[in-house]
Amino acid sequence: MAPPPQPPETSESSEPSGTSESSEPTGFAEPVETTELEPNEADLAAAELSDEDLARFSRLRRLSQSRRLVGRALGRASTWGPVPEVTGAVRHIAGWVKPTGPLRIDGYRSFGSGSRVSITGRVLAGPHPGSAQEGEHSLRSAGRMASRFLTSEVADVTVEVCYDGAARSIRSDDEGYFRVDFEPDREARKGSRWTVAQARALDHEKGAGPWCPVEVLVVGRDVDRIIISDVDDTILLNGVGAAVRTVLTTISGSELTREAVPGAADLYQHLCHPAETGVDRPIFYVSSSPWNLHDFLVAFLEINEFPPGPLLLRDLGLNRHTFSNSAHRDHKIDSINDILERLPEPRVVLIGDSSLQDAHAFAEIIDTHPGRVEAAFLRDVGDEERTERAKAVLAERDEHDPPITLITDMAEIVVKLS
Repeated sequence: MAPPPQPPETSESSEPSGTSESSEPTGFAEPVETTELEPNEADLAAAELSDEDLARFSRLRRLSQSRRLVGRALGRASTWGPVPEVTGAVRHIAGWVKPTGPLRIDGYRSFGSGSRVSITGRVLAGPHPGSAQEGEHSLRSAGRMASRFLTSEVADVTVEVCYDGAARSIRSDDEGYFRVDFEPDREARKGSRWTVAQARALDHEKGAGPWCPVEVLVVGRDVDRIIISDVDDTILLNGVGAAVRTVLTTISGSELTREAVPGAADLYQHLCHPAETGVDRPIFYVSSSPWNLHDFLVAFLEINEFPPGPLLLRDLGLNRHTFSNSAHRDHKIDSINDILERLPEPRVVLIGDSSLQDAHAFAEIIDTHPGRVEAAFLRDVGDEERTERAKAVLAERDEHDPPITLITDMAEIVVKLS
């Protein structure tokens, strides 16, 4: 009998290349009863949209009303126009055709310690949405974003994962997700380094799919500090104002056109590569954005020269709880708890924005893990109402150690940590 095919060798480096078992990755939401979302006329008026934006938004709303499943997937949040990718995606979600195309693995940046790493990803059908191109039309960007959300996740598929000379198999869950744990022998190695696992789908009809690299950050025992950062309005400008305007910015922009918070990339590079210790400090990005945006966020980080780090996102699962403050807060608390439990030794710096969710989440983390949090910062996004609510939370913690500090300039973090 011929020997089974071998995956490409795993590798390790200080930077990613750029691109026991459990079937429930941490933070993936359970499905609950859905409800439709519809912006009201006041939201549209407050958004001060141009005539072109209003026309495009109206087209999507009519489409959403005609097909409830499209509304469930997108939350009736945006508009796309006559782009080929959108046509195919809408037909699939609406149930007009069955999922087609080869199975592919979306590998998510994973992490662990020298004794245990968890590798996560998702099985999808169809082609990858691709990358943004310089000078492309906004409708092309919107079509690519639509294809990320109108995914064809594939359940109950065997996934083979190879890492550090070992191979394991697991079946994807109902939403296509998988998680596999490995116990590599890396305890003696110092510092943090990026390694690469390989994963592929084993389709009983079409055979084994291509190997997909999955980047894995291994955090060494000599690391003294880790940084955990929020994404929206902490490093990625989302804009303060009406929800409709924010949504339109999200769907019509790309990783090339979305703006980073000024000074954030330089700050994070300084925090992660301290000259005084010579030991790189890892960073983790925690966001309530869906896993569908993983490749977009990875590209955004690379283009804007942020230090690479694992992303802890959540399942889309649009329902009446999706956009609640408690859902965002609980996801961040669960994700940060997961990081601290899997990496029990380093102290932590928390960085978020002046939202009530981040203020409450950081306060709970500090109370739950006494002595672990070295400092916590909230970037003032310039919304007076949000800032006052955050200040009210901070005022209740005047005697707590460490304090949660409200900042207006990211450079203040360097001063306060020195």
